[in-house]
Amino acid sequence: MFFKHFQRRFTSQADVLLPTIYSINTFDENTVKYVLNCDVNTTIGFEKIIYKEVCNNYLSTPVGNNFEIVQEQIDSNYVLELISGMNLYEVSLQKGSIFPLKNDKGIFQNIQDVLQEREKILIQFLTQKEDKAKEDLIEQYIDYLSGIANPSDALFKRKFQKYVYQLFESMNYPLNKNSQVKDIEAKIKEPLYHYQLIIGIYAEDTSRKDYLQYVIANSLEKITYFNRLQMSPIEENENVIDGIKSRKIHVTQNKQYISESEILSLVVQQERQEIKKAVIGTNECTIIGSAINSETNTVYSSDFMEKVIELLPYTKEERNTRLEADENTLKILNVMREQNIIKELCEIIKIEEGSTIMHVTLSIPSNVKFRDIKKHVEDIRVAVGLEDLQLSSASELNSIMFSFPKDTRSVVYLRDILSSSEFLTFTKEARLPYIIGLDEHGNPLFEDLTDTLHMLIAGATGSGKTYFLIGVILSLCLLKTPYDLHFYIIDPKRIDFKKFKDFPHVQKIVTEVEESTAVLAAVTEEMDRRYALMEEYDIDDLVDYNVLPDVEKLPYIVCIVDEFSDLVMQNPDVKDYIVRIGQKARAAGIYVICGTQRPEVKVVDGLIKANLPTKIAFSCGSYHDYKTVFGNAPGVKLLGKGDALLKSPVMSEEYVRFQSPVVDLSKGKTKDILQNICDLFPYERPNNGLNIKPLPTPYERIKTYIIETGDTAVTRVKQEMKLDVNVVRNIMDQLVDEGLLVKTGKGRFKLLELTEEKNTKIH
Repeated sequence: MFFKHFQRRFTSQADVLLPTIYSINTFDENTVKYVLNCDVNTTIGFEKIIYKEVCNNYLSTPVGNNFEIVQEQIDSNYVLELISGMNLYEVSLQKGSIFPLKNDKGIFQNIQDVLQEREKILIQFLTQKEDKAKEDLIEQYIDYLSGIANPSDALFKRKFQKYVYQLFESMNYPLNKNSQVKDIEAKIKEPLYHYQLIIGIYAEDTSRKDYLQYVIANSLEKITYFNRLQMSPIEENENVIDGIKSRKIHVTQNKQYISESEILSLVVQQERQEIKKAVIGTNECTIIGSAINSETNTVYSSDFMEKVIELLPYTKEERNTRLEADENTLKILNVMREQNIIKELCEIIKIEEGSTIMHVTLSIPSNVKFRDIKKHVEDIRVAVGLEDLQLSSASELNSIMFSFPKDTRSVVYLRDILSSSEFLTFTKEARLPYIIGLDEHGNPLFEDLTDTLHMLIAGATGSGKTYFLIGVILSLCLLKTPYDLHFYIIDPKRIDFKKFKDFPHVQKIVTEVEESTAVLAAVTEEMDRRYALMEEYDIDDLVDYNVLPDVEKLPYIVCIVDEFSDLVMQNPDVKDYIVRIGQKARAAGIYVICGTQRPEVKVVDGLIKANLPTKIAFSCGSYHDYKTVFGNAPGVKLLGKGDALLKSPVMSEEYVRFQSPVVDLSKGKTKDILQNICDLFPYERPNNGLNIKPLPTPYERIKTYIIETGDTAVTRVKQEMKLDVNVVRNIMDQLVDEGLLVKTGKGRFKLLELTEEKNTKIH
């Protein structure tokens, strides 16, 4: 009955000044298709009014109000009060109309989940069938095939594009034709519509409006493919208000066309999921704070987490997903056809975007072998102009994947991952969850330190190593109390980790070699003490020990050792302690993370690599550095600024490439944010830290060794003390001045016979 009413209205009534508005339960696919395919060439509209608890759907038709219909008829003026105080945006295609969007229904489905009380969203979509649109798009497509990369929707602009192209042709400038694109041809074959999409956002403060605009822009990104939708703010004036009220298309952009499938992606609703998911990168601090509090094993209040999340920056810019990918892909296809690598048309199966890398999966004819394409990769790379173009086999049958760096890389903020539903779910079971970054495909990457164990992290200056370590420390501190987790940080550069000095989790930050060795000695001693305690109860795991009644609860200990190679070169004992901790400390709840700018072969040897099983390499100085870290060179050129490779026994792949997150791009702002977070912690620093005893200096060690053994041979003293030979000689010269030794010539020393009185004085 409903559809019959529409048929009668659409075919018998003329367009009038104000449309008739009907309330509709839902815009399901059948209803939307029926409305679109009614024989009418006037404007019809689909409107959504989204509130926190409800979503109202309205259908506008350009006919009179004298028609009886089962749906409730609404006063068309309702929208005037609604848009008061709203920020208004016009949504348009970024490229020419021939380039299609992705078919993915229900893109606005989860917006309701992030709205607060009194906030509302208006989505007004007006459309009108255009019979001549097909002819226009065919002309654009012909221009595209001739070599114009992005034919304009505006005829006069397209004529100018042709003129420039022909001018270059007349100058014998090398120009490439574009290959046929199946998805473009499919769009042209569909019914085509002129459209207008207006979005209104109402919230009580500017930050909330900005946030909701970000969420909607992120929703529009879901259907980005060869084209994308962009939001442009429009000023509220009489013409705009009249257009919204009268439901007449008044777009300020060039006339653009979309297909029926694209309209379905924008309008059709799917059933809402009952479980609300946190949106990556949101500014919805209440939702995220509560989720972290309720869904993880932290004991911090939701109020605390809300305030922390509010302090952290998040990704605000709209990501230019796939726009450069389609152009580079078409270049690759053209080169392969021109060079007779593949003569038939390849279909684009999918395009995936990470923060750093684009991946394009193509189908290939069944008679073409992967190895035949592989041997031409260098030729393709040169012809396309992508220096870092990589080729690999894809998971789909008869398919290949090209990968190349994005022209403009995306910044990954720690908050984007901290607030993701994937990470929140992971933290429910993880003991020591920490954030790694986003993988090549843009998926959040995180792990449990109790699984990945001890880590070796290498990276040259500016590679992002320090930002990564800051993210690891902060993510752990936000999910564990200072009674559950203690940090000991060795920071020889004195700058990078000083900002954590007031965190209640951080028991000690040291900068000198002697202090560093003393900390590692204390950690090793604590490891042995814990094993002795657990042995009494026949237990071999810290978690099992801590649930015993009437025992001292033992916190996890994480020791960060930065500039590891330099420390070892100055005091080889550092390496011995690291190896001991790596061999035994896991069951005792103690973990070590070593960072280095220069992975020296003499330091990062087989013993170190065996006991630091998880390796991460940021951009390093040379091919040999990667080989030192991983044991072999992975064959990937890292791009710096957080681009890194991970190798871990818990990963199914040998290497995982990722982009590490930042708290903020500015070091100064990062410092301020960390201090503000520190001020929020509801705990003081526990006083049950390790007993760090000063270790004997090299002078004291050599003196004691000589007195106890009588050995004065410089070579043997050097070997026993593991010190540089010049350091040993200088100290032994000092002992000569003190009357303990005497020189016997040729650089040799002799221990003087000690009287009881002198022996007591020397000691």
